Amino acid sequence: MSSKLMFYNDPLHIDNTEAFGRKGSLTERLVEIISSDIRSGKYSPGEKLPTEKEFISKYNVSRSVVREAIASLKSDGLLQSRQGIGVFVIDPLPSEPFKISTKDVKDLENIALMQELRKAVEIESAGLAAERRSTQQMKKITAAYKKLEKAYSENESDIGLEDFDFHLAIAEATGNKYFSEFLVYLRNQITLGLSIKYKGARRFSNNAYRANSIAEHLALLQAIEKQDCTEARDLMRAHLSNASQYYSDLESYLSDEQSN
Repeated sequence: MSSKLMFYNDPLHIDNTEAFGRKGSLTERLVEIISSDIRSGKYSPGEKLPTEKEFISKYNVSRSVVREAIASLKSDGLLQSRQGIGVFVIDPLPSEPFKISTKDVKDLENIALMQELRKAVEIESAGLAAERRSTQQMKKITAAYKKLEKAYSENESDIGLEDFDFHLAIAEATGNKYFSEFLVYLRNQITLGLSIKYKGARRFSNNAYRANSIAEHLALLQAIEKQDCTEARDLMRAHLSNASQYYSDLESYLSDEQSN
């Protein structure tokens, strides 16, 4: 049985039954509502969506919830932005896309499955980035690492977004757009898992894991910088394997805590 992450507390888990009629993640519910409205024809292909302000007023949610929902629907291929104009329904509307919902990564068992998927993609991504990265791409990876290190040094509890941006910079350095597009597609799912990891490490006073994770990112950066493809692959494999082991340890810890 998978452990439920009862300690995970952020705006995604605020109950707003008055606005939506049932409990649940505000972002996920807003995604479901807008997606349903698109599929039912309420918003036609090529039609402009209401503004952020209109969504906020209609559903009584925050701007961040609206933005996350729109970003999720963009990654699903249902929406596109037109600079200076607004957000529009894709025309023609795509068939129902393959989807991994954030609902699927709210327990540690499914996060472990997500880690396996990441290994299949990101190990090769690291090797190709080491082989192909340009000077400019290397600067972007370095900048992403520095942001991650800064967030860690300032003792922020959740550095999942900075962690994701580092991995995305590596994917972009492969020169193969599908690596980066795949990670962008899984952005919400990956960052949710990373948030759970870092917040869990902080809650259970596992500062050593947080420090080791930062060190692993630095080692990856250095391997890519010196263009050592084999080492980059090995380090990414070890990095994601260590994360998988941490999730397993966290699940055991939570099970023991709940039984006490």
